Amino acid sequence: MAEKKWIQWAERGTIVLIVLALLLSLGVAVKRLSVEGQDKAVNLMVNEADVQTLAGGNQKSDVEMLALLKQHGVSQILFKEESLGGLADEGKIGIFQGQNVLNVRDASRLPAFKPDDAVRYIVIYDETWRDQIKREIMAKVHGATLMAGKDGQYDVIAVPSMITQNPQEEEMAADAVDTIGVGYDYDLMQQVADQDMGVAVQVRTWRGNDDKAYRQLKEDLAAVPNLALVLMNDKVVPGFPEHMDSLHAVLTNDKGHPTVPLGIVEFSKQAGLNRLGIMLDKDVVRVHTISNAEMSEFQGDTEEERLQGEAQAIDRWNLAVRERNMRGLLVRFFEIAEPGYALKMNLNYLDKICENLTADGFKIAAPYKGLAPVETPLWQQGLIGLGIVGGVFLLLRRLRLEKLALAAALLLALGWVGALALMPVLALKGMAFISVVTFPTLSALIFMPYATDRFGKAVGRLLLLCGCSFIGAVLTVGLLSSQLFMLKLDQFSGVKLAHVIPLLLVPAVLFIWDQEDPRETVKALCQKLVDYRYLALFGLAAVALAIYVSRTGNDSAAISDTEMGFRQWLTDVLSVRPRSKEFLIGYPFTLAWFLLARKRASFWLMSLPLVIGQVSLVNTYAHIHTPLAISLWRSGNGLLVGILLSAVLWGGFLLCRRLWQKYADKPPRMKGGQV
Repeated sequence: MAEKKWIQWAERGTIVLIVLALLLSLGVAVKRLSVEGQDKAVNLMVNEADVQTLAGGNQKSDVEMLALLKQHGVSQILFKEESLGGLADEGKIGIFQGQNVLNVRDASRLPAFKPDDAVRYIVIYDETWRDQIKREIMAKVHGATLMAGKDGQYDVIAVPSMITQNPQEEEMAADAVDTIGVGYDYDLMQQVADQDMGVAVQVRTWRGNDDKAYRQLKEDLAAVPNLALVLMNDKVVPGFPEHMDSLHAVLTNDKGHPTVPLGIVEFSKQAGLNRLGIMLDKDVVRVHTISNAEMSEFQGDTEEERLQGEAQAIDRWNLAVRERNMRGLLVRFFEIAEPGYALKMNLNYLDKICENLTADGFKIAAPYKGLAPVETPLWQQGLIGLGIVGGVFLLLRRLRLEKLALAAALLLALGWVGALALMPVLALKGMAFISVVTFPTLSALIFMPYATDRFGKAVGRLLLLCGCSFIGAVLTVGLLSSQLFMLKLDQFSGVKLAHVIPLLLVPAVLFIWDQEDPRETVKALCQKLVDYRYLALFGLAAVALAIYVSRTGNDSAAISDTEMGFRQWLTDVLSVRPRSKEFLIGYPFTLAWFLLARKRASFWLMSLPLVIGQVSLVNTYAHIHTPLAISLWRSGNGLLVGILLSAVLWGGFLLCRRLWQKYADKPPRMKGGQV
């Protein structure tokens, strides 16, 4: 009896702890809503190459084209660091392997040297690039040797290279030299600055960790006028993984504060980039772009298809800004291969992008102030985590594991406090994972054993079910709402697993664990598996689960054009698209469960979509890079549309049942007095 009383007191204390954690989390959510509501500055940027292409194709100077683009919303120009290969393509330098250097144009202008087959020679033709190339190569390339020309001779730089024996080796050796970065076109940068536009730069990676190279990079960036943003160009950032402190020093002042924001391009995987963003005090701008390959798909073959593609592209920009915190948009153009034809349509395209974003309250070309931090003290995070521990305790109590519940809760609480002190980020992610698994599972187990014949009561039960699950969402928001996760420098881990665990656990508890003799239930189930009908049923469930998992998470499976069109229609109608797992699957099946399935073991399969809806609801809030207001809007839309759809389906079901009852048992008509 005393033991039972102790459990009851522990349960009451747990509920108080969960309420306290909820209140603290709601405070964090309010701060986050305020911070995200103030982050409205968006900048459109264009590649320098596109500026020059449009200028040349329309008989305009670069300055005239810059002024025109500015009038249509472009505020920044992106300069990719020039490479040796690019300069060679433009005829400003020549690159030769070994003896081939003797084939250079006007070979008499070469300084005296004996060619070496293990060397690639960079012959500098263009005087305007000469000094810059020499500085960059001598700083970045180990073993490079300068042979300065005299009295009209070419300057030549010898770069160590492999002796190639087949086309594959030649391609590899050439690429190693061609991709070396040599700085920027500072004259064009100055023209951009004179237009009061910002300059964004992409830095190329080089081999080695010579301080000389980092000093040269710092000088390069210091020479950039109106520097607004720094991005990285390659798959690995300079210095990764051991020497990123050197790159950090380049991008900070004497006090260690960032001198310019770091741009991170969405979906572009660059090793070390997120770590660099964290080192730079999270002074980060998230950038979205649509590649030239995708733009070619949008433009279609007819004017009608191009307009449809343009609308799709504009919708994509809107979603990136509104729903994923993108504040830099690298815009590429339609029909850029025909610049004379493309200018007018692309200026109109820019206007539409700006109009749509302005209509949503964003400020185009406003100075980027950065996403303000949402400060949550460690003690507050600790208490929120203890609220989640309380949820675990209640879940184990629901499973009638009283002793284990107490022991597990105490161990988890101690582990949480220790982990939060020693490795806080990992601890926060781990506890958030527990939250999104625990509360949907707990709410389903509490509210599913329920039956009613009235639609209104079923809707009320659905709201209670969602409310209990939503506790997990609120606590997750309380734990993870910080710049680190809002800027996606780190993210929630275990998305797929968090979707699957409740899906397996809830039916197992309801239809096996809660039975009088779970072991006999399992035996009976195993015997039924011999029956092909049950095998087919379980096979169907397994296939559905595989599809469900493949469409969950950041690397979900591709979707069809039809589904894409349906999603866009929902966005157009509701502004924020609800999740299909909720309004098409979760909520209708939940109401069907309450109205029809009750607690019949033969209907266990219907419990799966019910759980899917609850898991989807909570996991929406694990996407911390999505503004909280958007997540709330999405959940509200999902619940509203799900209930309305269910009402229509329930009304149709009742009508069909009534018609069946009216006509099914009627005797057949009599003809000529005979039956």
